[in-house]
Amino acid sequence: MSSQIKIANLMVKCFIGCLEDEQREEQTVAVNVCLDIEDIDHISDDKLKSVRDYYSISKEIEFILKASRFHLLENATRFLAKYLLLNPTDLGHSKILKSTVEISKFDAIQGDARVAIETTYHHDEISFEREERPWGYVDVIDEIDRLGLYTLNIDPYCELPLHYHEITKESELILSSGLKIQCQDSEFKSVKRGQAFHWEKGQQHGYRNMGSSIGSILCVDEPKYVRTDEIVVNP
Repeated sequence: MSSQIKIANLMVKCFIGCLEDEQREEQTVAVNVCLDIEDIDHISDDKLKSVRDYYSISKEIEFILKASRFHLLENATRFLAKYLLLNPTDLGHSKILKSTVEISKFDAIQGDARVAIETTYHHDEISFEREERPWGYVDVIDEIDRLGLYTLNIDPYCELPLHYHEITKESELILSSGLKIQCQDSEFKSVKRGQAFHWEKGQQHGYRNMGSSIGSILCVDEPKYVRTDEIVVNP
């Protein structure tokens, strides 16, 4: 038995393209996704937390496209297809075995034609670099010189300390419940899954995981992450 999650014609308004006007004005692209998932016979309840939530997947795709401002469709489909294969930290979710992502652009060439790039990855043909940290670990999903995509995974009851960057701009999407955020020297405040934050150079931010399971954050860095650029406040 096999199952698939399919998302068809997800319309996302974002900056994408190499031309100057494409980097100045947003355009709408169409995203199609097909995910092969492992046998779902193990699902013994009727709760959303037991499966991969297609609504959350669509919001994560939208976040990555908007935050990354890709120049090439090839890079956009590759980043997305790899990200969707990343094993969830919640082991109750079904694992993705194969991901196919297609992105279509309108008005890229004359007439009514549209152009599209499609990328497919199998789970057993890629591996993710993992960087261990005192507070947890970072999964490196993909990088180019201009851009990097990562997940920050904070261990239970641990804290990613208040820090800032002098080189990198960051966009972050909360993937888990139980996290709190600190901005500048303010007190920690609770955040919800699905909230997004955008950090300019020099803006201080940190997180604390109040939960009993790993807390994950999806992170887009521009340019790609440089470890020496993570400057901890009051180390």
